Amino acid sequence: MNALPVLIIKSPVPGLLLVNGQAACEVDGVASLPVSATGDVFLLFTPYGDYLPIAMRLSFSGGDIMMRDFNHPVVAWPDNITEISLEPRPIGDALPGRIADVLHSEGAVYSLIRREGCTLLIEDEQSDEELFRLNIPGAKTGSLRELDISGENVAGALIEEEEGERLLLFSYQGERLMLLCDVSGDSIRFEGDGGVIRSVKSLGDVAGHDEMRLLERRRDGGFETVSHDFTAASQTDEIPRNARDLALALTQALALGLYDEARAYISPDYLSRVGFDEMRMFLGAFSTVEDARYSPVMRESTSLALMTYTANNAKVARVYAFESDGRGISSIKRYDAKASEGRA
Repeated sequence: MNALPVLIIKSPVPGLLLVNGQAACEVDGVASLPVSATGDVFLLFTPYGDYLPIAMRLSFSGGDIMMRDFNHPVVAWPDNITEISLEPRPIGDALPGRIADVLHSEGAVYSLIRREGCTLLIEDEQSDEELFRLNIPGAKTGSLRELDISGENVAGALIEEEEGERLLLFSYQGERLMLLCDVSGDSIRFEGDGGVIRSVKSLGDVAGHDEMRLLERRRDGGFETVSHDFTAASQTDEIPRNARDLALALTQALALGLYDEARAYISPDYLSRVGFDEMRMFLGAFSTVEDARYSPVMRESTSLALMTYTANNAKVARVYAFESDGRGISSIKRYDAKASEGRA
């Protein structure tokens, strides 16, 4: 029989949580509670202070959460644990913000509005019709300007985010406003007459990888990615020796598709015994790597969660424990409460 699902509710702002219309608990950082294994569960979180309430509907079948698009991050963990990270918005977010910058270009008005972050709003200068809106919660500041790209005036918005910069370019193609590019990075620069954009972003992982993109302008005016590579920020012959760093280096390289590099983090005995392709099949496809926060094996320093996105703000976690023989990863074990443990 499946165990009842357990919700782990996290919020940076304390408040009261109602479940199916009944007061369930106070959330002050983190709270947990069991819910029905089948059917819909309606949540209403009312933060204390000047914050907007949050309502969510979750659906369960046989103890498993039904994943779909969510407005707040949801992670499905083994053992029927569902982690929900609520992101309360100040009431001020629903009110007009402060205009940080304005640009008039080609009959359109571009406005950068500061609230909790920034909102980029583009309106038709004559009719006031809204042409484009983008909310960037983590933005610190930004600027708007006209740029000369290949002899054409293009409207640009450069947004300073929590990690790096974000560049958006716009231009009218006929009577239609077109988003030419939307690129992020620690460093963004134009090359030549502006028809080429190069961005570099540090991933901050164990091996120090950088993500590098090269964009070139198409005939219709937009930009497309013609090169997308991952390189190490500092080349070194040193391979991590402790099991945790080895496991992180291996899984992060696999997530980036750097298979030759990934082989360097695996014990030769393991490769000869199991094989690289079989190991990849055992781990499966995943997008990111995180700590194993809500599984029995999380007490092992070598336990990691491989995350797969299934919908907007929805991830499924698979938990693995890694062992090292001093020369590389020598054993991988998957934790699965329903099928016991699997090993490769």
